[in-house]
Amino acid sequence: MGQFIYGKPSQNNASGPTTILPSDLSNLVGWYRADGITGKSDGDALTTWSDESGNSNDLTATNSPTYETNEQNTLPVVRLNGSTQYLSRTNFGGSTGTYIIAAKNKTLTGADYILGVSDTGAVGNHLALYRTAGSLHIEQAHSAAAETEGNVANGAMADNRAFILSWSTSGSAWENTVNGQTVTFSFSTGSNDGEWDDDVTGVDTFYVGALVRDSAAAHIEMDVCELIVYSDQKTGSDLTNLILYLNQKWMIY
Repeated sequence: MGQFIYGKPSQNNASGPTTILPSDLSNLVGWYRADGITGKSDGDALTTWSDESGNSNDLTATNSPTYETNEQNTLPVVRLNGSTQYLSRTNFGGSTGTYIIAAKNKTLTGADYILGVSDTGAVGNHLALYRTAGSLHIEQAHSAAAETEGNVANGAMADNRAFILSWSTSGSAWENTVNGQTVTFSFSTGSNDGEWDDDVTGVDTFYVGALVRDSAAAHIEMDVCELIVYSDQKTGSDLTNLILYLNQKWMIY
């Protein structure tokens, strides 16, 4: 692997050098780097994860996730315990967007929710990605019963596996990748309609690490390395370079 110079990979990386940073692309609304957290020592509790996009869209840390040093590729991570901890903020809004997360699964406890948006005042009304053993699921609900449910088998969703996951929409269909490979969901109910934050009834909260509705549940045990959020869909070379940036830095796969 190449060496990193001021946050950008050098040009001698045989896997395909890139000089892109998330901030080089337009419509960046949230950027959270575990290696950008300052003033913390190994094992310290985190209360706020500061946004580095310039938009002050900080994440609130509930029940003290911890800052852990010398973890993925010797870099620090934010650790969620899988039982009480998660990250959240007011949802980003819009009918188009992209989420990209670099993280590592720990031990599966059930249907473990990675990230999504929800109506915190209702039992239903959410849009989320979650994992079960070896599978990634997409779930959309406009009521207590899920209206859309899709799944795809993917080994990166197994216990103790690192992954880079992207989820985006142009407003008409979701597109997802895991470790740079496109994944296609098989829908048992509903279909791929590409709905996003503003399209799901009552949605007010973005979350990472649990399903947060009228209460938090289905927590995931996970080390979060980096999270990037855009208000438009990133595809093609932009998406490829963002994934490459994350992989070169965190050595996910």
